[in-house]
Amino acid sequence: DHAKRLLESAIACKELSGRLIEVRQSLERDQHYQAMRLIQAVQAEQTNPLVRPMARQLQTWLPIAKNKLLYAARSEADAFVQGLRDKMSLIGNTLLVRQSRASLQYYHTSVMNATLTEGGFEGNYMGRELTLTQSAREYATSMSSSARATIALGYILLNAGSFRLHQHIGKGFNVETFIPIHFILPHNREGAELVDYKLGEIAPLHKALHIYDELGLVHNFHDHYRHDRRDIFTKILKVFERNANSLGLVRAIPKFFDELTGFFAIECIMGNMIDGHRELFAASELESLWIEAMTKLRDVTLLMGITLTSPFELLQLKEEMLLLMHM
Repeated sequence: DHAKRLLESAIACKELSGRLIEVRQSLERDQHYQAMRLIQAVQAEQTNPLVRPMARQLQTWLPIAKNKLLYAARSEADAFVQGLRDKMSLIGNTLLVRQSRASLQYYHTSVMNATLTEGGFEGNYMGRELTLTQSAREYATSMSSSARATIALGYILLNAGSFRLHQHIGKGFNVETFIPIHFILPHNREGAELVDYKLGEIAPLHKALHIYDELGLVHNFHDHYRHDRRDIFTKILKVFERNANSLGLVRAIPKFFDELTGFFAIECIMGNMIDGHRELFAASELESLWIEAMTKLRDVTLLMGITLTSPFELLQLKEEMLLLMHM
């Protein structure tokens, strides 16, 4: 009986050693799911009395094998997420441009012969010319009612001195002057591909979450992801503040909105597509980040409002902000 038990133990240890080799080979081939299943099988064998001679070896080997697998899966997920975040500004810009086109269609009204129907201000009013190019015509149909009224009220033009508009109006009043950049930018093919296809290819992130979950360490990955998300978010806010100081609000805000829209689009889309990890993409967490971003926008706008040089820049920023709010 003793010899039989020794033989059975030797066979069990040999089979277990074969699994250890298979784990190493799977990791070398980046076969992460297979490596995970083999590690789980090895863990289950720890309670088998026949492999007791390998108990000390397993205590050393298992943590190392787990860490190698987790590192490989996390690195692949990090590369995927970072790849999207590197294109964050383009993703956000694409979405904002699409939103501007949608609002153009939604608010479409008849704009004929450079006439703004809602305000009743025609292209030639009391001898003053209103210039509407094609993009201005399209934009005029989607402006907020306050912006349309501001343009349409003829007395602003007739009493330009009261509003300090002399240097801005000159002989004519060009609506192009304050059209937000997102209303006139063309569609970007790379951005469209990112939004329509790449954002949905979340296999690396899903795999990492699944492996961490199966090995009982999913909260470690959650903490890692939150740390990286906080870092990139903080960087967005700092860059906005720096750009506002060096370039002024008119140039800083559209870029800030591109990155902000891209950031939240990535988080929301991944949260909607990944099941079982709602706490990582919880609405409360994203809402907290959104409030922080809006607080920064408010503070910087109040501080740097003095950099605005014309009423048209103020209207441009207002329309950019409204566009972001409608996303």
